Amino acid sequence: MRNLISALVGLLALAGLVLGLAWLLGPQGALPGQQVSPVRTPTPLGYEPTAPSEDWPTLTVPPTRVMPTPRGTPVIKPTPPPTPTPTPLPSLPLPPIPEGKPPEDMWSILYLPLEDELTVHGVLVDAQGRRWSDPQVVYDFRKVDPGPHTCLTRLDVAPTGDWLAVAVAYLESNQTWLLDLASQEPHLLSACKEYQACVVRDWSPDGRVIILQRSGHYRSPSDRPDDFVIVDVASDVTTDLRVPDTTFDRFSVRDVAFSPDGRSIAWTIRNQGRDEMTQIWLTGSKGEHSQLLTSEVGRVGNLTWHPDGSQIAYHLAMGEQSASIHLISVEGRENVPLSSSPVLGGSPAWSPDGLQIAMTQCDDISDEASLTNRRCNISVLDLRTATITPIMSARHRSWGASWSPNARLVAFVSYDDKELQAVWLFSLETGESYPVSGYLRPYSEYVWLPYGFAGGR
Repeated sequence: MRNLISALVGLLALAGLVLGLAWLLGPQGALPGQQVSPVRTPTPLGYEPTAPSEDWPTLTVPPTRVMPTPRGTPVIKPTPPPTPTPTPLPSLPLPPIPEGKPPEDMWSILYLPLEDELTVHGVLVDAQGRRWSDPQVVYDFRKVDPGPHTCLTRLDVAPTGDWLAVAVAYLESNQTWLLDLASQEPHLLSACKEYQACVVRDWSPDGRVIILQRSGHYRSPSDRPDDFVIVDVASDVTTDLRVPDTTFDRFSVRDVAFSPDGRSIAWTIRNQGRDEMTQIWLTGSKGEHSQLLTSEVGRVGNLTWHPDGSQIAYHLAMGEQSASIHLISVEGRENVPLSSSPVLGGSPAWSPDGLQIAMTQCDDISDEASLTNRRCNISVLDLRTATITPIMSARHRSWGASWSPNARLVAFVSYDDKELQAVWLFSLETGESYPVSGYLRPYSEYVWLPYGFAGGR
């Protein structure tokens, strides 16, 4: 009996082996509709292979039937995202343009508008401060084709009104272009091409040269200090400007300003160490003959020369709650404070006749968190009578005062209740203040032109 069972098991195993070999050598893996030839037994070594006969049978696999989609089945398509609707910019109500023939003597106020990052806008005003044009494009920097991720950030006009320096921010650098206002031809300063940042610090009184501050040289170490150069506008020739021989180990240059006659340069150099010390220096027009005027405990800035070159006004801040305006003679013998706490004063601007100073005055505050709520206005100090006249613009914050060429108007930047800023004018004769420009880009400035850009000089 055991032998019979063993024989049956052997037969079953042999049958399984035969079926497995048949499956392996069969037409498995055929695709629907494909003809498959049976697999031939490999030819033993030493024999020539025989070509398959044409009458060999073939195996045809029927195609797979595709079921049709039932009628009425909804087709689901992805919904595209909605196109965002641009938010319209608010318009600033401006005083109406007077009727009649405009006067021949006109000035211009140029600024960077909020609605366009690549244009310079301007308005025309007369000696009384009346606006004679709507804001219009003075120059469009798309003509230069500066590339993507570009915007204009700062304007600096030559005292003669011939040239306009425009700071242009690119994706990874800040450069300066010069625009010839007569020919409308711009060119990039060659002194800026190898630096990440290059800004104009001041113009010479005759408008022939500019002082540039450069930083981030592409082929130098990252800790290389900023350098200063003088550039001849007509020839684009660059001359190194020597920084005063300060005693500070680590320092930063805050202000560089030509004297009214162009023979001297005033500097503020701030200590980068633990103590807040600032030095005011005088040098020649090329940085020679350094002379220390004064050292102050605090942060000095906004150096402004008296029109006759005999004095310098500056802003001195000590801590977060105290600031004042000081006067110092170029001989360094007199240092007189003009304003002090609890009013925070800053950004002094001399009138063209040298008899008045416009400055920013802010209410005292108790904590730094309320800086954005600080109320600042422009005040005018008459040096003959020692009286201060506040400009009541009824605005939240005002800053950046400058004088018209006839010393009868004060321009400044003021915020409204929408936290948008525009250029305003204050008339010392009528005591009125009113906006004259469209909205400005945040933290941008404006400049005066001594002629009307539309009517020429």
